Amino acid sequence: MHMRERRRLRLAKRQVMLARVARREAMTSLAGTLDELEKSTSLVDRSRTLASDYSARQREAGAADLRELQRLACGLAGLAVNAEQARLDARQQADWQSETLAVAENKYRKLQDYADDALEAVRRADAARAEPIAPTRTDRLARKLQTEDQPSTQFNSRTNR
Repeated sequence: MHMRERRRLRLAKRQVMLARVARREAMTSLAGTLDELEKSTSLVDRSRTLASDYSARQREAGAADLRELQRLACGLAGLAVNAEQARLDARQQADWQSETLAVAENKYRKLQDYADDALEAVRRADAARAEPIAPTRTDRLARKLQTEDQPSTQFNSRTNR
């Protein structure tokens, strides 16, 4: 029985280690996704601001400059649209990564509880092995039968005749 508890503890420790790695990977992925979301949001804001600024300058520009400013404003508006799509994608990815992290956290906690239970079972088994066994009534009787002042229960030559 003692070996079973030790095997269970080793398995639980391995599972906890793997769950810890999965949790760390989920945290890293979520951090990267949130960083990407922040960059996309910043790019959306900057490109919209620049597009708006260049659109306002068109009123003050000459004919040659007007075409260049219009092209630049359209390019910035297109960049803002692409950045907005990237931001939405990053938001969806961050939501998914958050769910993945939550699952990894729950699994890690459950496996850690399992490992704690396994460790406690090993400790109980070790304590039980170290504890002297209290003699039972049959143990006392058996010892009593073996004392020298009691007649032996084996066959003697007189009863076999």
